[in-house]
Parts: sequence; C-alpha cells; structure tokens
Amino acid sequence: MPLARGPAIIHPILDGIDLVVFDKDGTLISFEAMWTGWVRDLGTRLELASRRPVAGDVFMTIGYDPVANRILPGGPMAIGTMGGIQELVGAVLRRWCPSVSAARRTLAEAWFEPDPVEHAVPLADLPGLFATLRSAGRTRVHLNTVLNFGSRAHPSGGCGGPRQVRTGYEVRSWSRTGRSV
Repeated sequence: MPLARGPAIIHPILDGIDLVVFDKDGTLISFEAMWTGWVRDLGTRLELASRRPVAGDVFMTIGYDPVANRILPGGPMAIGTMGGIQELVGAVLRRWCPSVSAARRTLAEAWFEPDPVEHAVPLADLPGLFATLRSAGRTRVHLNTVLNFGSRAHPSGGCGGPRQVRTGYEVRSWSRTGRSV
C-alpha cells in the first residue's frame, strides 16, 4: 500500500538529533534475503568443485540452518567477516579433500563474494523514509557499514573504536560520542 504523501511527520524523539545513522543488514534491508541465497549457492559450488558432500559441514560451521533457511544468531555468518568465513570454509575443505593443495584449489574455484544489490530486499519504503527525513531537515543521514579489506575487517568496525561512516559523497569517522575523529 503506498504511503500517503503530505507534510513530513517526524517522531518527536528525533528533535535535536542532527545525524541519523542506519546499519544496513536487518535494519534497512533483509539480512536473511541478503545472505541465505549466497550460502546455499556457495554450498552447491563447493560440492561441485570438491565432488564431495561438503555443504552440510560448511553450513554447520558457518552458522546456517538449511532446513529453516536461516542464518543462526551469533554464528560466523551473523557476526563474522567474509575473510573469516572464507577461512572457516577452507578448514572444512581441508577435512574433506585429499590434500591441503586440493582444498585450496577447491576453495579458489568455488568461492565468490555475494552481490549486495542483487539480493537486497528493502524492509521499508526506503525512498519514502529518506524523503521524509530530508523534508524534515534531516539532511545528514548516513549508512554505517563495516568495511572489509581482504581477510580482516577494518578496525573501525569494532565496537570499541571509531566507526567508519560512508555516504554517497564522503567517508568520515565518528567516535561513539558522535564527534568527528
């Protein structure tokens, strides 16, 4: 059902707030839609490349329930980095493949990074949400994301340090107090 357009109505709790930061997965887009398809595809690719039934072991190791088609809370898929997940998958393959080099070849052949746009399913009317925030004078709306460089997450993504904030125009770091660092 389309949202009625009219004057922007912002909840009073946002009065005096100058910056709105959204986390992407599970807040703006469906976490499950984003990741479950990728995990299933990875399992299929790993089985084809290894010619062994490794998917179940991989799913259990990285925290995916194929029966419920859900990412398990607290598991590597829910809280890990792509590099960390790739390392875990490599460890599973070393148990199944006849040699370490065979496991490495299998991982190199099957591994792929998910396309974040292809599987993105919005959890709300995002254009309407951002238009409402913009029309109410909230022009500083940013998306918070952990940047992943290779196999290690960017240190700003951890809870204790400054956070990396990406916008369409700039990258700024913000501390937990909201001050620019």
